[in-house]
Amino acid sequence: MAGLWGLLAVVLGVGGWFWWVDRRYAAAGQFDSIFFISRGAFRLSLRCYDPRQPNGETVYLQHGLSANAASFDVGCQPSLAIYLRDRGYRVYCGNLRAKGESTGQPLRWSSADFGFDDLLEDLNTLLAYIGQRDAGAKPHFIGHSLGGILGYCYAMTHPGRPFRSLTTIGSALDYRAGASAYAPLTKLIPLAKNLPWMPVPIISKLLISLTRFAPAIRMNFHRPNVDDETVKRIMASVAEFESVRLMIQLADLFSPKGLTSTDGRTRYSKELERVTVPTLAIAGAADVQCSPQAVEATLLAIGSSARRYRCFGRAYGQKEDYGHFDLLCGKQAATDIFPLIAEWIAAHADSTDAQQQ
Repeated sequence: MAGLWGLLAVVLGVGGWFWWVDRRYAAAGQFDSIFFISRGAFRLSLRCYDPRQPNGETVYLQHGLSANAASFDVGCQPSLAIYLRDRGYRVYCGNLRAKGESTGQPLRWSSADFGFDDLLEDLNTLLAYIGQRDAGAKPHFIGHSLGGILGYCYAMTHPGRPFRSLTTIGSALDYRAGASAYAPLTKLIPLAKNLPWMPVPIISKLLISLTRFAPAIRMNFHRPNVDDETVKRIMASVAEFESVRLMIQLADLFSPKGLTSTDGRTRYSKELERVTVPTLAIAGAADVQCSPQAVEATLLAIGSSARRYRCFGRAYGQKEDYGHFDLLCGKQAATDIFPLIAEWIAAHADSTDAQQQ
């Protein structure tokens, strides 16, 4: 009987901790509206930030692995979504299946049965909705981490420049170039193959009081570059359950085989020359997930001649080195990184393309 009471105390204690973390740190975001789009058994969600003085251009922001649209707006500065909205862009932040307000959360094991190709179809659904809503607008695509990988792969499988421009942030299709803290962990993923989900938000919320010490925190942030409040908000608001099948497929980013479609017909890592969209690739000098070498190697493999690589850190003139998530939320990201992104978008805007033609 004592054991049951002890177990109940632990459950209540953990539940109470999660409730407090959500109350204290979870951010609602500052988006103006949200849209829901049906895709099969799933309902995808799309946050929208409407500019006060629109410039006629549309930007789409795509979150990364085990994350959601709050990656770009956790309710405090800096916020890439707010930054671009305030400069006249209509900004959309998409949530893939089982992320953010989208359905498919881990209530059923079957809802976790998806891989990378399914996410590409989710992305296609979200972009098609934007095209319908904005009278055929061709967006500028910005993707962080897995979001950037999706951007590359979507561009290569949808010829004819599906985006006006592509910006990848901490993204690569071959992680063998340079070191990655993820490489040793890929060997452990098959051990979880009988599980449906990786419980990332549970781990994240349990570690939220150890933001300065836990190795898992250092994988995402270069701590001197991000204030403690921002780190805790991201851990509480952004972390999501992730499909184990998807993570097993992504482990091929570390192998000679490279990322490959489920049916084996498309070897994404080997077909980068099909990417003809003007591309800006951004890396962090202290990114232990996706090394600057991997980011640059991927960019050099694409087919577009309009491409630019930038790495951010002390060696490049910034006050601090940038880690993986710092590229979105670092203390100086709004002055170091965001202006470069806005400059790249402006250089490939609709009016600019028309003038060049």
